[in-house]
Amino acid sequence: MPYKAIVKGIEFEGNISPVEGFDFGYNFALTDAKFSLSGVSPTISDPAVLNSPVNGACNNNAPSNVNFCPYNRLSLTPKFQMTMTVGYTLPLDKSLGEVRIGANWYHQSSMSFSDSSYLNPDGVMGGYSSVDANISWNNVAGQNLDLSAFVTNLTNEVWWQGAQSVSHQASLGIGAHFYAPPRMFGVSARVHFGGER
Repeated sequence: MPYKAIVKGIEFEGNISPVEGFDFGYNFALTDAKFSLSGVSPTISDPAVLNSPVNGACNNNAPSNVNFCPYNRLSLTPKFQMTMTVGYTLPLDKSLGEVRIGANWYHQSSMSFSDSSYLNPDGVMGGYSSVDANISWNNVAGQNLDLSAFVTNLTNEVWWQGAQSVSHQASLGIGAHFYAPPRMFGVSARVHFGGER
């Protein structure tokens, strides 16, 4: 493939604890990823060649596609990603144990699951957000017992964990999407035996 992939980006990450027992964390990433036409022979990169109705690399109605379409997106590379987490430990007497509440929010923009997104746009997933939450009670009432509960995908969002798309004219005509789990709840209990933990 004569094209070069150029990836640029910035990322911020931090954590603050404005009051005792409370913490807030965040992460933000911006990625600019694309294929470059710089230095590529005009016989390959000319728009008339790329969109040829006979064998254009970027024409999804052509009976064959010769070479690579530089208009494709880099696979598994969303432009935006953001995560925020919050946690709070209740100010309880130590004899009661430790109770902590937490939540996590994640967002990403649209993303292609292959490097042939221009020919197979149904392999591009739209952006989505998800929320997880949890609560834990360690050393319940001073005993060797921990309890916890959690929920994932709290808002029951729908997104893909994977996709296979080769549905353009010159392909096998296959398309498949693999979905992430729906909202789920769970609880757990753990008993500690022996001496001090």
